Amino acid sequence: MIYPILPNISKPNILSFKSNKAQKEKEQPFIFIGMPMKQKKWDDLNQKIKTVAEKNNAKAQRVDDILKENLQSQSSHFISKNIFDGIDKADVVIADISERNPNVYFELGYAMGKGKKVLPIALKGTDLPFDVKDIYTIFYTDRKTDAVNKLNTLLPSVLKTKKPEQV
Repeated sequence: MIYPILPNISKPNILSFKSNKAQKEKEQPFIFIGMPMKQKKWDDLNQKIKTVAEKNNAKAQRVDDILKENLQSQSSHFISKNIFDGIDKADVVIADISERNPNVYFELGYAMGKGKKVLPIALKGTDLPFDVKDIYTIFYTDRKTDAVNKLNTLLPSVLKTKKPEQV
């Protein structure tokens, strides 16, 4: 069906059969977390980022969280598809680039290529590659407090921005 362009008239909501839960989930900002996995230090920071997100009425997930959800719902179990889907639906991508982890750089590059708002974070003193040095990066002194404090301060404004150039 083709809808003519008319001033102040919107097309009908064809998808009005969606539940309130689905609509609420769509309204809630989503943050994709890119970071290494399988080490406790990363699990702690992952959990802290999720807490900061919740304080800002957002949902944050790392790819392993998305994979667990999809396995339970019998969706895709391919990790690369879950990465792409998670970044595609993300409003913001937070990527910890403290270690030169190729997977995290891949996620960051994919997000940037898709025009997503990216928020790289790194441990102070991290030597960033030349092609990443000019991207605004939050440097923190420790994962337990400083990273969280800086994200608490910055995330509300990042979630409010409309375009990646504004971050």
